[in-house]
Amino acid sequence: MTDAPFPELATPRLRLRALTEADAPAYRALLHLPEVTRFTNLVVAPDEQQALKTVRNMMELWRAGAGCAWRIEEASGTFVGGHVNVTCDDPS
Repeated sequence: MTDAPFPELATPRLRLRALTEADAPAYRALLHLPEVTRFTNLVVAPDEQQALKTVRNMMELWRAGAGCAWRIEEASGTFVGGHVNVTCDDPS
């Protein structure tokens, strides 16, 4: 478990920020694209509840000390169309 602030990464053009529940619809839309899910173990074409559950799980990674999940967006806040996850198999 960590109380450290979530690491936001930014450049003049892009920002990687913490996910929120409000990101679930965009995440769901991504997983409806075969080229996005082709080489993954992600749920293909999730319903709203599945997408929200997955986003909540990704949001929990940082607090649990098990990884980090970012939303990729333009510096202006416009969604670019992706997420980055880094997980740790052994958080100890």
